[in-house]
Amino acid sequence: MRAGWKRVLLGVVVLAGVVGVAITAFRMANPYARLDRLAKAVTRVSAAYPRPYRIGDHLVGILHQSDPFDYYCRELKREEQRLLSSGHLVVAQLPWPEGKTEGDLLLALSQEYRRTGAFFRPVLDRTNRTLAVICKPGDAATFEAAAAGK
Repeated sequence: MRAGWKRVLLGVVVLAGVVGVAITAFRMANPYARLDRLAKAVTRVSAAYPRPYRIGDHLVGILHQSDPFDYYCRELKREEQRLLSSGHLVVAQLPWPEGKTEGDLLLALSQEYRRTGAFFRPVLDRTNRTLAVICKPGDAATFEAAAAGK
């Protein structure tokens, strides 16, 4: 009887190790996985008020001892900074087309996001009429074309 429990325990430990290795390999293969997951969580939670928290969100809040939305936002900024410093994200300076308002630019960029699913965060400077977009290196041209209205 005792040998059966030892085998089950060994099986659970081996399974946990295999799952851990698979998750680590996936994260190494896709450096944007955590960024995408956090961005989706922030978008989902910020879409309505009162916040539509799921059970997993409540667990995140308990584990990290903060509001889940605040945790997701804080971690999204940290992940952004990590990817910027490693070169996986870039800050693309885009021209602010004449005759376009801030709303027009944000609408065009968000429509491009909905079409492609590419991560971006706009940084608008209203005084100098400049637009910077934090995005993946390959997506900068896509967002530039969207801002220009092409």
